[in-house]
Amino acid sequence: MKATVFLSTILAIFTVFGFLEDRHWTLSLFSHFRIQYSILAVLLIIFSLIIRARASVAVNLITLTLNAYVVISTLDWVSPLTHTGSSIKILSANLNSKNKDFDAIKNLVEASDPDLIVLLETNHKWLRKLEMLKEKYPYFISEPREDNFGISVFSRLKMENSKVKFFRSEVPFIETFVEKRDTSLRIFAVHTVPPINKEYKLWRDDQMTLIAERVSISEVPTLVVGDVNDTPWSSSFQKFLGNSQTKLAGLGLFSGTWPARFGPFAIHLDHAFVKNLRVHEFSTHFFVGSDHLPISVRLSSKDSL
Repeated sequence: MKATVFLSTILAIFTVFGFLEDRHWTLSLFSHFRIQYSILAVLLIIFSLIIRARASVAVNLITLTLNAYVVISTLDWVSPLTHTGSSIKILSANLNSKNKDFDAIKNLVEASDPDLIVLLETNHKWLRKLEMLKEKYPYFISEPREDNFGISVFSRLKMENSKVKFFRSEVPFIETFVEKRDTSLRIFAVHTVPPINKEYKLWRDDQMTLIAERVSISEVPTLVVGDVNDTPWSSSFQKFLGNSQTKLAGLGLFSGTWPARFGPFAIHLDHAFVKNLRVHEFSTHFFVGSDHLPISVRLSSKDSL
C-alpha cells in the first residue's frame, strides 16, 4: 500500500511540474506526458480500489482530472470530410539517419501513395537509396547532412519558389509551393532541435517563432509539417498555434510518434499544422525502422469543396 501511495504522489508531482514549465526549462519536459500520466493514473486507481487504498484513489482522481482536462481542452478535433474537389496528400517521415531499413520507407511510399513526401534526417546515403523515388516524384529539393538535420522533399506535383532556408544559418528548413487543380498550398517542412538543455529549448522556441511569423503573414493556404520536437500540451506549442494562426491537422491520442515502439506511451513530436485548409485525413503510420513513426495528411483548399 505504501508503494502505491508513493507512486501516486510521484505522478501527482510530475503533473504539477508540467504546469510550472515556464519557471525553468527542465520543468517544461514534464508537460509532454499528459496522456501517459492519465493512463498511469487510471491504472493506479484500479489497483488502489482493489487494495482499498482510499488516499491513493483520491490523489489519482485529481491527477487524472487535471491531465485529462489539459488534453481535452487542447484538442481541436478534426473530422474527416468527404471531398468533392481535388486534394493533396503529404507524407512526412523522420527517417533516423542511422536507420538502414530502406525498403520499409519505399514500401510506405508505395502503400500510402502521397503527392508530396517530406523526409527528415536525410544524409547522402539515404538519398542514394531513395534515388528511385524520382521516377514517380520528379520534383525534388534537398539539403543532405550527416548531423541528423538533413531534409528533403520529393513531389509529383510541380514545386515552385522552392528554397532551402536556415535557422541561425545552421539548421535547414524547406519552403515551397505546390498546386493541384483547385487546391494550392504553401508548405514549410521543418525539423527543429530537441529541447535537451536550456540553450536548445530557447533555440527550438526561436525556430518555431520564425516559422509562425512567416505563416501568419501568408496570404495563401499553408501547411507546416515535420518533427517540431514539441507536444500539444506545452505552452510553447500553444503559443505557436496562436502566433501562426494555424490548427492541428489531426492527432491520434494513443498513437504518438516517438519513441516509435512505445505504443500509447509514445509522445507526439511529428505534426501537421494547417491555415485556411480543409483536412480530409490524418494518419500515423506503421514502424519503418526509425525512432519516429511517419504521419500523413490529406488537404484541400477551403474554396475547393
